[in-house]
Parts: sequence; C-alpha cells; structure tokens
Amino acid sequence: MSVALDIGSTEFRSLRRQANRFIARRVPAVYCVFDDSKAQRRLIEQLHLPYSLAEGTLLVLGHAAVEISRTLDHPLVPVIANGQLPYHDPIGRQVCATLIESLIPITNEHSLCLANLPVATTHERNDAGLIDHVIRLRGYQFARLHPARAVILSELQDEGYSGIGVTIGAESVTMAVTHLGQTRFSESYAHGARSIEERFAKARHKYQWDKQGNKYLDLQTVRDLQRHLTSSVINPTNGDEQFLAEAYHRLLTNAFSAMLPEMLRCVKNENSRKALPIVISGGPTRLPGFSQLLQHTFEASGLPCKIAKIRLANNDPYTVCRGLMIEATLQSQPLGEAAVA
Repeated sequence: MSVALDIGSTEFRSLRRQANRFIARRVPAVYCVFDDSKAQRRLIEQLHLPYSLAEGTLLVLGHAAVEISRTLDHPLVPVIANGQLPYHDPIGRQVCATLIESLIPITNEHSLCLANLPVATTHERNDAGLIDHVIRLRGYQFARLHPARAVILSELQDEGYSGIGVTIGAESVTMAVTHLGQTRFSESYAHGARSIEERFAKARHKYQWDKQGNKYLDLQTVRDLQRHLTSSVINPTNGDEQFLAEAYHRLLTNAFSAMLPEMLRCVKNENSRKALPIVISGGPTRLPGFSQLLQHTFEASGLPCKIAKIRLANNDPYTVCRGLMIEATLQSQPLGEAAVA
C-alpha cells in the first residue's frame, strides 16, 4: 500500500489506494494556542472541539482550529513558516507529527510513502529527518518528489509526460521540465504568495487582535479579497488590484531569474527546439489573467524553453498527491523505476 503525502504550507494532504478505491484526506496546517485554564477548557469543550496539551498550553489543531479561530476571532498559527518545518519548536513539532499521523494509517507492509516537503527542507537535514522519523514510525519507507514534477505527472499524460510544471505556493515557486517522464530540470524558489499577503495586509492595515490585545496580520481577509477578484491582473482597475498585479509580477520575475542559471545548464538544445506545454498549479494561478502574466514574465526572463500553451491544473487539492501516486507506482515496477527528482 503506497501513500502519497503532500505537506503543503497551508494544508497537509494524503492519498492512498485501498483495494479498488482511493482514499483522500486533507487537514489545514494550522493550530491555535490557548492558556491551559479551566475556563478555556470549558469553553473549548462547550464548542465540542478536540484539543491537546503541550508545554502547559491547550492546542486546537487543523479543521477545529479554523472553526474556533472564526468563532472566537483567535489567531491561527501556521505549522510551516518561511518554508520550513518547526524542527526547533517543540509545540510545532508535536502539531506537525500529529497532523501527519491523522492522514496516514499504520502499516506493517513496509510500503512506500512518497512525499512533497517544503522548499527550505531540501537543505535542512533536521527538518527532513523529522518527517522521515514520523513516517517510519507509521511503518513506511520514506522518499520525496519535487512538487512541479508531481504536477506534470498528474496533468500531462496526453503530452507523454513532456512539458513544464510550475507551482505557485504559499511559501515557494517551483518549476520542473520533463521529457517522456524523465526530469531534465527541477528547481525551487523559497518565496511565495504568503509574503505578498503579508505585505498587502500591512499596507492596508488588515489586523486582528486576540483577547490579550496582541496584534496579528489578518491574512484570511486578504485571501478572500484575492478569491473574489474579478479584474485581470494584466489590467488592474483599482489600487488593491494594482498592488497584487505588481507583487505577483515581481515574484515571478525574481523566481525565474533565480532559476535561469541552473536551467541554462540543464536544459540544452534538446528541448529549446520544440515548444512545450506548461501546466500551472496553486492558489494564485486562479487569479484572472494570471496565465497571461506568467507567460509574459516567462518569455521576458530568457529561460531556454518555448511555450506551446499554458493550462491550469485541475482545481483539485489532490493534484500533487496524484502525481506522487503515479511516481510511487512507477517506482514499484521493476522494469520502469523512476528516480525521485
């Protein structure tokens, strides 16, 4: 029984096959911290929400945290910040492990768990070791896959798994180029949409306060604004839209510029002669006009690939998980093993 585990900056997701069906699970990668007092326990219990105890605090995790945050106007704490897992934070480590355990069952079959990890974890052995430890305790072998390659495997079957995958996440921008399923290039840029949301919230004075008077950025309001954006980021009509258009253009420009040297080294004339399809995934890609913005920025960056067409990945939170499952299947076939990108 192979399991796909997508450890995203906003959600953790899993996908596994059981008999003749797939089982999908997802949980918000957030939690709320409360003082451990009788009054707080009574209040949380009255709301019929589960909680945990850690370091003298009450923790409400995942879906329950989102619900109590809205009910009590209490700030959410992200499990992943700045593209990193909370290795040096005891409470964050416990929350991270608990969320993962809620998504993948214990097995004694020595199965494979293929995972997508945060970008910064690529260079942090301790962070990767935290996930490795949790997954092995559940009974799985641990391996990882680049998220942009997973998107290609999930979306470009009709193209023979040849093309370019780009993901725009909360903490990163990633890109991969494959030819017939073989990775020619994969790279990540450790900045994403969350930094734009934070700058917007500060510029527009979007804050919320807890009962102790502590001030926090109200990022949910910013996300709601983006979700209901109607004008194209190519042709913004007001100050808020102009802010977002310029911010995403700058993010893409910086990401592609950072990736350019490695892409020039890896992707030589073999792919530059032929225009390739691009599939893009991530919340910001749903903004009106984002595909055109990405195409203009890509073509101006000097990246050594021509674009045949740009398409959005299916609006499905399990896009990366599906790609991970395809890769896990390939790795389980003796004559067609694919190396983890």
